[in-house]
Amino acid sequence: MPVAVTRDPHLPVPASVTSATKTATVLVPAYNEEDGLAAVLEQLAPLRAIGVDVLVVDDGSRDRTASVGRDAGYRVVERPQNGGKGAAIRSGLRAIETDRVVIMDADGTYPVHAIPAMLRLLEDHDIVLGARTIGRNNIPLLNRLGNAALRLAIRAVSGFRSADPLTGLYALRLEQLEALDLRSNGFGIEAEIAIKSAHLGLRSVDHPIAYGARIGSSKLHPLRDGLSIARTILTVGLAARTSRRHAERRRGG
Repeated sequence: MPVAVTRDPHLPVPASVTSATKTATVLVPAYNEEDGLAAVLEQLAPLRAIGVDVLVVDDGSRDRTASVGRDAGYRVVERPQNGGKGAAIRSGLRAIETDRVVIMDADGTYPVHAIPAMLRLLEDHDIVLGARTIGRNNIPLLNRLGNAALRLAIRAVSGFRSADPLTGLYALRLEQLEALDLRSNGFGIEAEIAIKSAHLGLRSVDHPIAYGARIGSSKLHPLRDGLSIARTILTVGLAARTSRRHAERRRGG
């Protein structure tokens, strides 16, 4: 069923983006998100006027997700089978052609109009997080409780201080993303980014956003995926601490 979209009057009008004019890329990992993706891509279209490219990664979808991306005129990376959000993001990073990267969920919950401000913040910071400060009622209660617990765990193991480290909207430079050496396949990818960013001493900042209602059904299973994220926090956090101790010993020795 088509989704009606109202364009933000504050965004510029659409224009074509060539390799010479690209200033940033919005990477959109998507799995069975044909309706949400259609809405997101229509909202993203005006950003072409300021040189923003869009890359869709279809993570082995069984619906028209890939076709929606191609029909809208965007580049699409198609994975042959579903490997998880983290795997999709890593596939997309290999096809990025710009220094600045915004990663954004395909379900219509994140505001496209926040992207220009986040890109400006990236001039003075290494990672910018779209912190969900408004519209939290659109996050199921169990997910909110889980996010709060996982946020505290991330802070405890790494010191990463964000109000929303598990947000699905964030911006980094490509060189920083490559330096993070991401390994997570599933929903633990954001936790890995947060912990490794703290380990590398990256400068982070929150950009408050309003979180909207989801288009389509959620792919996240609160208990199963929450436990998976918790394992990522423990594994990556322990590895980061071990690496830091070894570095301190080398400096001391």
